[in-house]
Amino acid sequence: MTASLTFYTVKLNFLAFTGLNSGIFHTENAKKMQPIETKYRDIVLIGGGHAHAIVIKMWAMKPVPGVRLTLISNTLNTPYSGMLPGLISGHYTFDQTHIDLVKLCSWAKVRFIRATVSQLDTDAQSVVLLDRPAINYDLVSINSGSTPNIVTTLGAKEFATPVKPISQFYQHWQHIKLRIEAATTPLNIAVVGAGAGGFELITAIKYACDRLQENQKSPVIIHQCHWIIAGKSLLQSHSKQVQTKAIEYCEHKNIQLHFDFSVSQVTKDHLFSSKPASKPLSLKTDAVIWCTTASAAKWPATSGLAVDIQGFITVNNYLQSTSNSKVFAGGDIASQEDHPRPKAGVFAVRQGPVLFKNLCKAILEQPLSSYVPQKSFLSILATGEKHAIASKGSLCISGHWVWHWKDRIDQTFMRKLSVFDQQHSMPLQQINPVLQDTLENFLHRPPKRFLSLFSKKLARDADEMRCGGCGAKVASDVLTYTLRKVTADIKVLQRTDVIIGIESPDDAAVIETGDLALAQSVDQFRTILDDPYLFAKIATNHALSDLHAMACEPQSALSLVAMPHASEAIQKRELYQLMYGVIEELNRAGCSLIGGHTSEAAELSLGLTVNGIIDTETIKKKSGIRVNQQLIITKPLGTGVIMAAHMQAQAKGETVYRCLDTMLQSNQRAATILKHYNCSAMTDVTGFGLIGHLSEMLAECDLNCQISLSDIATIGGASELSEQGIKSSLYDKNLRASECIVNRKQWQSASKYPLLFDPQTSGGLIAWVNSQDVSACLQALIAAGYADSKVIGQVIERSNTQQGVDVIVIELV
Repeated sequence: MTASLTFYTVKLNFLAFTGLNSGIFHTENAKKMQPIETKYRDIVLIGGGHAHAIVIKMWAMKPVPGVRLTLISNTLNTPYSGMLPGLISGHYTFDQTHIDLVKLCSWAKVRFIRATVSQLDTDAQSVVLLDRPAINYDLVSINSGSTPNIVTTLGAKEFATPVKPISQFYQHWQHIKLRIEAATTPLNIAVVGAGAGGFELITAIKYACDRLQENQKSPVIIHQCHWIIAGKSLLQSHSKQVQTKAIEYCEHKNIQLHFDFSVSQVTKDHLFSSKPASKPLSLKTDAVIWCTTASAAKWPATSGLAVDIQGFITVNNYLQSTSNSKVFAGGDIASQEDHPRPKAGVFAVRQGPVLFKNLCKAILEQPLSSYVPQKSFLSILATGEKHAIASKGSLCISGHWVWHWKDRIDQTFMRKLSVFDQQHSMPLQQINPVLQDTLENFLHRPPKRFLSLFSKKLARDADEMRCGGCGAKVASDVLTYTLRKVTADIKVLQRTDVIIGIESPDDAAVIETGDLALAQSVDQFRTILDDPYLFAKIATNHALSDLHAMACEPQSALSLVAMPHASEAIQKRELYQLMYGVIEELNRAGCSLIGGHTSEAAELSLGLTVNGIIDTETIKKKSGIRVNQQLIITKPLGTGVIMAAHMQAQAKGETVYRCLDTMLQSNQRAATILKHYNCSAMTDVTGFGLIGHLSEMLAECDLNCQISLSDIATIGGASELSEQGIKSSLYDKNLRASECIVNRKQWQSASKYPLLFDPQTSGGLIAWVNSQDVSACLQALIAAGYADSKVIGQVIERSNTQQGVDVIVIELV
């Protein structure tokens, strides 16, 4: 084959999604361009504890114009600790007791980042994360909770189940519950910890065991519950009356109390006590739950923050770090220096409004508000069944009515954080001059009276008077700084056939070609989520998928980025996250980033021109379907409806992240496998939906196909959202492809039917494989990680009477 340069595919896809506006619009003059609010500063929240949940709720009601709020959490759902005993007892469902952080943030227009924090770099003002680039901040608040002190006791880490983080404990409890249900002999279940948490937990577990026994067939197995208490008394922060009632309740329910049992070692089937030292006590156990004094994470201390003797962040009366004014903290992770209090959820809830107020004031450089926690508070301890003990000071009451009182309080609190009114756009508000770089740099902070005369005009100029064309490019120093930083932190893959690439200032990239052809494709779309790093990875995989579908080897790429209007600091942070994600995915695909272009726009968008090299004899096209073939799809459907629901704060966080995981999966390995098993035609499922892309393939041949609706995999939660009437804005246009379905009326009411027209972002591949190779091909795909790969259809021959009509018969099997 002679040397040639062949361009096989160039296309530009713009995918539209519902509700993508990321800011607040001017409403005064509809004829003018309506700019979204410019962002100047970042407030970052670490951890989705009670205090931060309240901050987010209050932010939705009254955000600070010009400031972006971000939540970083390694969990999607944060449990309300006050309802955990009721969840264990079976009185509540998981959803009733957990705050869906993703949905809350989506509704509140707060950026959500799912990640684990490893360090705080206070010099660089950045949050260092595991497995993704750091997030910069102007202010940071920490509400990441605490964990039981489990590492100091021999064997506890290996053989005990910690009750905190609570988000992980419920999963462990499900395993323990299965063991209880399957047991043929009585089990010994122990809770270690003499505080309120230990009492509520052991009584909840006892109640759950009793309920399971009621459902058992004869003979009834009575499991034994043990409450392990290190000292001579329990519930030391409560009154004598509460302690007495707790002991009486445990005796009534046959819960064994073990006083003076200081656990020195935990083994697979025993607890050992160090008292008396000469003759250690032991207790046979089948499950041990650790609910002792809380301990702090290590990273705040190693980050240089001032901490107390237990490792908790010391804060002043403003909930501000005593060692760093840019850092705030609340909840269990914090220790208020002047007013120490026990670790209890009631304090985190009370801190929430103060934390919100002080974060807003601090970012605007205003005086902060003091917080003095109450010395006494109402405590209500649930006792497993619908019964509770309430106390405040010397007052102590108990009964079933007390539990119902607690239930009303808890359910009211949860409704505020899980049931949302429809949010409407608010008029653009005046941005405080303190936040605007233009005012800081140009006016050098003159007196407030002088600022008030000019701030409105300058703010309007900053937002409205933005040039187009080359004048709209991102500032050179912003681009240069970001490229230098990102390529220092993540090295760009170097290829020998790239003669001039991203490291050169030349106007174009130069690529050496030999006997292989060069294929190019281009994709661009607006951001579908508020995490630029994940968005970049998804968009890059989406663009590369065109090359994978043609069995091309990815070689190089150019990026086209439109950055939202923001301060230079915000643009640097956003562009860094975006380009890190782009380079990371290109590197994985063996593809070099060789250049690009940046501009400003109303919202973030990313385009990629991707180049691939291929032998023209081995190209996979959409045409080429043959008789005796079956249709394989490699990913589930549903990304369009889920992301549309997410924009409306209608999708559960777990559903959203199942969707993101699907979109983050590259099609490269799948394409290699399908090529190995001699697929004759292949394409990727993207904006046109499954039926749209399938009809394109059928249009190139004289065959029809039959597909099985029940065999098509969908992302968990997609069908339910579709049934609620939620659709992507591209759905109605895609539905026009239903004309090729001859029996469509038969299946229009089926729950999966709308998903046949759902536009996919970074969707899977569909390929036609010979029937005798399908089984082995499918096994290889599943083994490679494409767990939802399915055979969904087969070829049927077109009758002689048909005149070029692509008929798709949908059947349920």
